[in-house]
Amino acid sequence: MKFISHTLLLIIIAGLLFACNSNGGSQFNIWKEDNTGPQLFVIWENNKAGFIDKDGKIVIASRFYAANDFSEGLANVREHGYYGYINSDGKYEIPPVFEFAEPFHNGMAVVYKGDKGYYIQRDGKVAFKRPFTDPQPFDQYGCAIIGSAKRLQGMIDLSGRLVLDTLYERIYPNNNRFIVETGRLTGLADPTGRFIVPLGRYAAISALDDNYYEVMTEDGKSSVIDANGKQHFGVGRYQDEKTLPPVLESYDPNGFTGGILRGTIKGKLALVDTTGRIIWRDSSLPRCTPVNIDYQGGSYMYVQPKDGRRDIPGDTSRPIVQPNVPRQQLSIVIDVSKKDTFLQVYQGYNVYVFNTTGEPVKFSLQDYCLYCTMQALNSANEWKDIENIPSSSCGNSYGSTFLPPNEYWLLKCPVYEGSIKTKLRLALKVNYAAPPVYSNAIEGSVNPAQFWRKKFYFSGNIMDPYEER
Repeated sequence: MKFISHTLLLIIIAGLLFACNSNGGSQFNIWKEDNTGPQLFVIWENNKAGFIDKDGKIVIASRFYAANDFSEGLANVREHGYYGYINSDGKYEIPPVFEFAEPFHNGMAVVYKGDKGYYIQRDGKVAFKRPFTDPQPFDQYGCAIIGSAKRLQGMIDLSGRLVLDTLYERIYPNNNRFIVETGRLTGLADPTGRFIVPLGRYAAISALDDNYYEVMTEDGKSSVIDANGKQHFGVGRYQDEKTLPPVLESYDPNGFTGGILRGTIKGKLALVDTTGRIIWRDSSLPRCTPVNIDYQGGSYMYVQPKDGRRDIPGDTSRPIVQPNVPRQQLSIVIDVSKKDTFLQVYQGYNVYVFNTTGEPVKFSLQDYCLYCTMQALNSANEWKDIENIPSSSCGNSYGSTFLPPNEYWLLKCPVYEGSIKTKLRLALKVNYAAPPVYSNAIEGSVNPAQFWRKKFYFSGNIMDPYEER
């Protein structure tokens, strides 16, 4: 869940429109409500999810490792390694057989078996025989964006028919219109795939709200068009006097759902209604638990760079005093003799990187982090990455450091927990292209989607430069 944070006490002005999504324009109002389906809301206690009603009463106990709000009468949840769909009584209506699953929209939901995406209907049956690459949920107009093996996008309707072929670099939905981009060409299409604004008429199109778009020509001139492509001129201001008391430190930018807004108070989840009344807040005591996720985690092996900075939360090297350290080599060891903490709230293991080569070893860094990922054995007895380090197009993200001879770093890795018992190891590279140095293999468990699922990430601008490798 992504929150917008503020250093000052938050006063939410209800009419304020918060931008922006990755296409640089679409805005929303946090007071816009979705009142469909059972009015139950996800809460988290001790890293498990449950559901409460609008009065803060617990209706479904916290037993899920992943959960979303109810949509069209069902909620997609993961109780162990696989997703299913429960009703408002907490009983499964669609059994947990999917490695990943999205909420229902327009009678369809996206589910995954392996890395293959399918659409299922409300009864759990597969809607279309063929799988899709990177399928997105259907919108209220019966359109869904899909991808291709070449990482291009297209669009289908509720019958599975292509209304826009997979020829475009990016398609952005906005109400009942779609901004379509490929190369330096931009256009605006409707749900049937008809281009209202042909590709290439404007150099750029960005949504101002549900009905208006800012467009820019090749020579840098801007104007405003409506959803039918007609030009408009003028200035307006949205005004509303609703406010919330300053009770939240941060809040969910998706706004209110069913009259409830999620946020944080003293770093813990809280839910408030439109009057600012706190209907529920996490009062559970801190407890370190294993990491139980259904996607590939990111980087966490921070070390101090050799640029003199000391404000980085990474380790500095120290002389090797431990006995029985492998000699004349670079080595990495996971110590499973006792568990430590990871990111303060999860269980972790200590990890040692030893340099006994007799020479300094130079390491490339990305954002002060080593190129080190966890791997696990899959069902075919193959070692596969279960963590992913996104690449960056920003040159300032990259640097280097040295591990002196006969010194070591003390780092930490998470203790993973899942439905599949297997072996795990760390793969360390001195730079991205170098062959890895492997740690000792340890016993552990993971969830099936960790072998393939990367959380979708799209870089919107130069200040947010990361993308999947």
